Amino acid sequence: MTMRTIAFLMMSLMLGGCMQETLEPATQANWKPRDKELMSNLPYAQATIPDPYRRHLVDFDRKEAPGSIVVDSDN
Repeated sequence: MTMRTIAFLMMSLMLGGCMQETLEPATQANWKPRDKELMSNLPYAQATIPDPYRRHLVDFDRKEAPGSIVVDSDN
C-alpha cells in the first residue's frame, strides 16, 4: 500500500465518526400482535433486585458536583 492510500483510509475512518444524521426512534405502529405480546412479558421486568442493590437516596456532602465520578483509592 502506498502512503497516499493509507492516508486516505485513515482520513475516511476519522471522518466516518462525524455523521450528523440520527436515526428516528422506532414506533410501535408497525408491531404485530406477536411482537406486542413478547414485549409485554420481558424477563427483566419480572426480575427481583435485592435491597442492597436498589437505588437509594443518600446525603451528598462533598465539593464535587453531583454526577462526578470520584475514585477513593485509599479505601
